[in-house]
Amino acid sequence: MFSFFLAILALTVLTSAVVVSANGPLVDYDRKGSITVYTECEVPLVCIKVADIGMATNLGAKGLAYGFENMELPNLLGLSVGDAVDVKGGHPCFDGSVLNSALIERMASNPVETCEAISQFTEKNGQTAGISSNESGFVVFSDMELGLYLVAELTAPTERMMLPFFVSIPTTSNTGDSWLYDAEVSPKSRDLVPTLEKKVANITKGGHDSHIAFAGIGDTLRFTIVSSVPSIDPEANGFTQFSYADMKDDGLDYLDTKVSVRLSDSDKTTESVWTEGQDTDMMTVHRTDTQLLISFTPAGLEAISRCGDGTLSIEYECSLNRDASIGKEGNDNEVALTWARGTMTNARTLNSCCHVYSYAIELSKSSEPDRGYFSHVSFFLK
Repeated sequence: MFSFFLAILALTVLTSAVVVSANGPLVDYDRKGSITVYTECEVPLVCIKVADIGMATNLGAKGLAYGFENMELPNLLGLSVGDAVDVKGGHPCFDGSVLNSALIERMASNPVETCEAISQFTEKNGQTAGISSNESGFVVFSDMELGLYLVAELTAPTERMMLPFFVSIPTTSNTGDSWLYDAEVSPKSRDLVPTLEKKVANITKGGHDSHIAFAGIGDTLRFTIVSSVPSIDPEANGFTQFSYADMKDDGLDYLDTKVSVRLSDSDKTTESVWTEGQDTDMMTVHRTDTQLLISFTPAGLEAISRCGDGTLSIEYECSLNRDASIGKEGNDNEVALTWARGTMTNARTLNSCCHVYSYAIELSKSSEPDRGYFSHVSFFLK
């Protein structure tokens, strides 16, 4: 089952407490409308009618409200009958702004539970079959009765997620003096791809993390790999692979200090630290002369999937040896992150690299015959 895992509501196209001027047109209840959704990529969508429209007496002579058949969806949003602006024929009617605020607050307070409930609601109450947007990035739902609609993705996304939203047919024009029956919407979306960045610091010289470092032979270097982990539904779309392959040049030696992994959630209130050789139930580390291979067990993958817009960081140490490249070519240290989620058919790979530079100066001194003692000549390098 696909749950829409969100932190915020992206876009809500609602008519809320709209009052049309006394001379303005009334809603034409015999008309039908359409909804055109512009997406960033091809994506299957579902559009379901969740409420009827009507004029609520508590909103004035021409106030538009949304009447629900029952309280299932309002209750999901944390609303009660007492929040309704009117009750007609036993059907509670809500102001659009109330619905919008309730959904935003509900998502912010308990996104996982709310999104799972939204998923169940769309599966149970879906009235319009899912339609995949075309290669041009838009989909049109036509011949739609007047009412309030919920539009959402039909299947779990992989790299970008369109945030579900409401659309009202009709809605008012920008000037508020006419009704629009054909809605065009460009909903927001959020990136579901993790990130990868690698930095290095010369801890012998007291250096700070950067994409480059300068070192002498024997200096100890700390490498840090950082990935942001996007919010996803861990049940339907959790990570099935999240592994790192770290590759170094011959001028660097991996030290025996343990690889450490730190996983934290978005607000840093929950943090887990895993250490090579100790937390084998969460991670494994395989070492060769030229590589570090870091992978995670099913328990580790579940923890990463549940960290919710969190951060995963890895630290280990190297030293610069006498095989180091001297000069501008530098000594590269690369890392590749390979990741996949439950709905993906092929894994994706990200890459990052940092560089360690070392420089040497060659000095030669000579003396012409009979021009003094060679041993008396001194050089100072500043």
